[in-house]
Amino acid sequence: MYKYTVRLHVPQRRGRVHLRLANPDITRDSVIHISVSQARPLGGIFGAAFNRIFGSASITVQNITPSDGEVNFYVLVDWPQPLDIAADISIFDPTDNIVYGR
Repeated sequence: MYKYTVRLHVPQRRGRVHLRLANPDITRDSVIHISVSQARPLGGIFGAAFNRIFGSASITVQNITPSDGEVNFYVLVDWPQPLDIAADISIFDPTDNIVYGR
């Protein structure tokens, strides 16, 4: 069952970047879905507000691995200059069953 989504803003990254979200609701059996996109800061007086944008850079998520209290993953930003990125991390309860493929 779905719990909630956390949005993580990470400024100025390029290449393969290791990211981690610490959260007590995550267990090693949690199902985690992550989407990532380029972001643009909005500025302003209320902190680090930003918009996700559809840019030209290729940005992908790799190796999503939940463990008790955290999830680790890589983001690959394939662009010559560092970019701001935003990752939406959705946390779900463990699966109801496991099916083994061949």
